[in-house]
Amino acid sequence: MSQIVANSIHTAAMIYLVGLSFSFIYAPTRIFHIAHAGVITVGGYSAYWLVVICGWSLTVALFAAVALGVTAGVVCELLVYRRMRRAGRPELGFLIASIGLYTVIQNCISWAFGDESHSLRQGTVLVGYKMGGAYLTGLQISIILSAVLAFVGFKLLMKMTAVGRAIKAISAEPELAMIYGINAERMTVTATAIGSGLGAVAGVFLGLDTNITPTMGFNIFVQGVVAMIVGGTGSGAGLVCSSLLLATAQHTVAYGFDPRWMDAVAYVVLILFLVIRPFGVAGTRLRRVGA
Repeated sequence: MSQIVANSIHTAAMIYLVGLSFSFIYAPTRIFHIAHAGVITVGGYSAYWLVVICGWSLTVALFAAVALGVTAGVVCELLVYRRMRRAGRPELGFLIASIGLYTVIQNCISWAFGDESHSLRQGTVLVGYKMGGAYLTGLQISIILSAVLAFVGFKLLMKMTAVGRAIKAISAEPELAMIYGINAERMTVTATAIGSGLGAVAGVFLGLDTNITPTMGFNIFVQGVVAMIVGGTGSGAGLVCSSLLLATAQHTVAYGFDPRWMDAVAYVVLILFLVIRPFGVAGTRLRRVGA
């Protein structure tokens, strides 16, 4: 049982990182940015290329992967979404564009690295550290600590910095925020860069935790989006609770039934909350997803 709890906390930390990274982009744009799954994959493959092929250290490769992830996300915003926004395209057009962008990113990765899985892990796989009857590897502990730092950083950014307050204003009342002189396009790019960078970090962690494939980002992206919706859009505490809930449900089902049901659990949890508690665990009304 203690190992299930430890595994659930580790999985919840990964889901939280992805959910938080997506919410940074969705809040000011209202775009269901499916291409974010491709940005996560870019982070994992960037680290693989730099560490395994080029021989860089993992620390340097992590920063480079974040830079490449930020570049990929910002390019999507500047070259596609901004142009569509200025042209007054309908919301469905943004969803179709995001699917197209994800397909392009995935196929570019497949063309460059092939469709087979690759291992980013280097050295011997260790048993891990024993904590209260459960084992956690150094990587899993790093993922959990990174999620804690991301939570604290998110709170500080939104409450104590001008950038965070501007992003919050654009997310809540974009027209009123622009009247007060906030540059919506600049804040949108800033939020996209932050979310994409955090998504790339999650991609590197995911690549270290499992093998990398061109589709590696999609499942964790779906889980992160489900956690964001279930937690209540814009609620940091709600996202933490929903990530823990989703991860616990997944590992309980995997332990009691079959690990192949873990991905399906995310959709079951989403459907249950949309029917029973549509405002999410935070008790606030869900924002309408642009789809």
